[in-house]
This record gives sequence, C-alpha cells and structure tokens, in this order.
Amino acid sequence: DEIDQLVSELSFSYDALANINVMFDSLHNAYTTCRPEIEKNMTATRLGDMEKELLAAYDDVGLQVIHLERQIAKLESRFLLVKQ
Repeated sequence: DEIDQLVSELSFSYDALANINVMFDSLHNAYTTCRPEIEKNMTATRLGDMEKELLAAYDDVGLQVIHLERQIAKLESRFLLVKQ
C-alpha cells in the first residue's frame, strides 16, 4: 500500500535527520575541542591536517543534508498525489 511505503520512507528520513544531527554535533564538538591546536598550527597559505579532516567531514554532512532535502521534497509530492 502506498501509504505504508510513504510512512516507511518518512521514518527513514527521520532517522537520516537524526544521524545528520549527531554528525553535526560531533563535528562542532571536535572543532571546539581542537580549536586551540588548529589556531596554533594555522598558516596563511595551507590548511592543516585537522582542518582538512573537519572540512571534509563538514562537506559530507552538507551532502547528506542536500540528499535528505531532495528525499523530503519527493515525499511531499507523493503525499500530495495520494491525498488527491
């Protein structure tokens, strides 16, 4: 049944959002904790290893947000079709 499928996919989207929140909080905590060391090793022309890792992880979270946003938009469209 279409409604059951939509409910299942909505639940999956909720889990994906929870995962994104955990990852974002983890990145924020990692940055806050490592900030003194990052600032100590900062150079004007190159990123340090820690900065590179944090930026790569942040980019990954950003891609997950974009994917989730698209998934939710598709779900909204399908809900509207079922509603009619």
